[in-house]
Amino acid sequence: MGQVPITIRTTPDGTRAFVAGLRSGTVHVVDLADGSVITVPDVDPWDPDTTQGAHGIAHLP
Repeated sequence: MGQVPITIRTTPDGTRAFVAGLRSGTVHVVDLADGSVITVPDVDPWDPDTTQGAHGIAHLP
């Protein structure tokens, strides 16, 4: 799940998980029924000169 998966959150109904990858700057959206990756949007592509990336996840209904 990306490089340095640091945060995992699920939807309130438990059907999907969101996994933030710190170094990859991605969030994997995972279907928890079958474990498949639904999509992987780039949210903050990693810059080798920083340690920024995707580090936190909040679910807003």
